[in-house]
Amino acid sequence: FYLFVVIVILLQQQQSVESTVTILRSYTRIESAAASFGLPFIDNKAYNVDVILLPKQDKFFCHINRDTLFDAQQPQHQQQNTYYTLSRPLALLVSRGNCSFERKARNLLTYNSHNTTTGTPHISYLIVHDNLPPADSQLIAMGMNNPNNTPNDINLHVLFVRSHGGTLLRDGMASSTTGRLPVMIKYVPHPLGAQLRDDQWLWLRYVVISLLVSIPCVFCVHRCLICHVRRRRR
Repeated sequence: FYLFVVIVILLQQQQSVESTVTILRSYTRIESAAASFGLPFIDNKAYNVDVILLPKQDKFFCHINRDTLFDAQQPQHQQQNTYYTLSRPLALLVSRGNCSFERKARNLLTYNSHNTTTGTPHISYLIVHDNLPPADSQLIAMGMNNPNNTPNDINLHVLFVRSHGGTLLRDGMASSTTGRLPVMIKYVPHPLGAQLRDDQWLWLRYVVISLLVSIPCVFCVHRCLICHVRRRRR
């Protein structure tokens, strides 16, 4: 019985979200998952950032437009966009699709490299939202194209949110007078340290529960057979 209780508790904890993005204006919490590459998050630390879009970029961020790089190279006093006049770290929101997660991150590194001499703040966070219908959207741990690549050479914090979370963030920026959305990112690691999709944990739960139900039944059948054999020997 105690083993059953422990396993159930662990499974329930394992299903808990490892990180959240909270919209500070409405205190709406969005579930998220950290990528397997990029800068690590410190456990239980709150990261206060402003989520932005690059106006001259497409939502997938698979190619950097020349106009976007031109904006990055302009002196700060010439930029009319209020994104760049803030002291809070910036997080870029992009959509999943059309290229790999690693390509999106490296494109952001390229963008940052073009504003090193202008005093423009780097964009330190990348948030990728799912592009599937909300009913089909699941949290995933984003990986690199080649597992042999060095994950630490991407000097960014990278997160994934579901489709609905991306809609909430985009709507929040659209309703903001500055085009930016203050959020708080908080990372809480899974108790067992693994990163599996929601559907994988659902199957694992079914398997464990099936084993917990079947093992006592098998034990009872085994005991009944033993008793039956002993009676026949008498």
